[in-house]
Amino acid sequence: MLQSLKLSIAGILVFLFVFNATAQESRKDSLVIQAYAEGYASWVPGNTTLRERPGFIYHYSNQNKPALNMAAIRLKYESPRFRTSAAIIAGTYPKRNLVQEKAWARNIGEAYAGYRLMRKEQLWLDAGVFPSHIGAESYIGKENFAATRALVSDQTPYYETGIRISYRPSAKWYLSMLALNGWQRISAPLNRLGANWGMQIQYSPDQKIAINNSSFIGKVQVGNEEKTRIYSNSYVTVQIGNKDLLQIGWDIGFQDRTQAKGLYVWNAFLAQYRHSMIHDKFAFLLRAEKIADPQNVLYQDPSGEKFLLNHLSANLDWNPDRSILLRLEWNHQFSSQRLFFDASLPARKLS
Repeated sequence: MLQSLKLSIAGILVFLFVFNATAQESRKDSLVIQAYAEGYASWVPGNTTLRERPGFIYHYSNQNKPALNMAAIRLKYESPRFRTSAAIIAGTYPKRNLVQEKAWARNIGEAYAGYRLMRKEQLWLDAGVFPSHIGAESYIGKENFAATRALVSDQTPYYETGIRISYRPSAKWYLSMLALNGWQRISAPLNRLGANWGMQIQYSPDQKIAINNSSFIGKVQVGNEEKTRIYSNSYVTVQIGNKDLLQIGWDIGFQDRTQAKGLYVWNAFLAQYRHSMIHDKFAFLLRAEKIADPQNVLYQDPSGEKFLLNHLSANLDWNPDRSILLRLEWNHQFSSQRLFFDASLPARKLS
C-alpha cells in the first residue's frame, strides 16, 4: 500500500509597500507606485525530499525550502479621462505560469491603458494586458482571502490580453465585454481577437452582497487542432455582520472533443468562510473545494488519470501593519485517482 502524505504547514510572508504621488495639474489625478513581495516557505512533515508541488499548482510551488513567489513593481496612474497600469514581476509564480509565453513576455504582470469614453458616464475602453475577468482571486496574494490560491483559480487565467469595454451605470452594477487573443495569453497574435470573447456581469444590491458571473468563449489549441471552449464562473460573496464573510462559487466548462463529436464537460465547486477578530488584526479562514475534470481538459495528467480532486485548507492571517501580512496555512488535497507522488510513487493525497 502506498504511503500517503498527511499534513503540510505553509508559512507565507507577504510585504506590500505603497508610495503615493499626486500630479500637480489636478487633485483628481493620482500616480501610485507599488513595490510588492511574497516570500514563503512550505513544509511536508515526513517527506523532506519533495522540492516542487504538482504541475497544476502555480503559486507557492516550491516545497520544503523558502522561496520568492513573486516580487512586483507596479505603476498606476488615473485621471478623470485616462488610466494606465504596468507591472513587472519575477519569482516562482511567473516562472511556472508564464512558461508558455515568449521570453520578452514572461515578466509582465499587467500593461494596459484606458480612456473614459463619456465624460458623465463610467464607460471605459481599456487595451493591453490586464488581470483576468474570470474568478474572484488575483495574482497579487494580499488581495485574496487565503494564502494559497483556490485550485480552480490556478486552472483559469490570471491575466489576459485584448480590448475591454466596461460600464458602471450605478454603484450596484458592473458590466464588461472583452475581445481577447486567447485563454491566458500575452504573446499570441492580436488577429485572434475576433475568435475569443469574454463577458462579466456583477450585481451588488448593497455593500454586503456581490453576485458575479464571468464567461469566456473562444478557440484553444489542442495538439494540432483548434477547439472551441466555453467557460462560466459564478460566485456570491456575502458579508455577515462586521466580522464574517462567506463566498460560494461554481465553475463549469465545455470543450469540443478531440477527434470525436460531442463535448467534454468539467466543473468545480468552492466554498470559503472568513472570520476577522481582534480589531481586524487577525483573520481565520476555512475553505473546501472540489474539481471534476475527468477528460483532463484543463489539467493534462501524464499518467492519464482522471483529474478528480478535493481540497481542504485552513488559513490564519496576522496583519500587524498596513504593509505587512503574515499567513499560516494548513493545506490538504486528496483524490480517488493517483495524481500525486510520494517517494517517487503515485499517491492519492497531497498535503
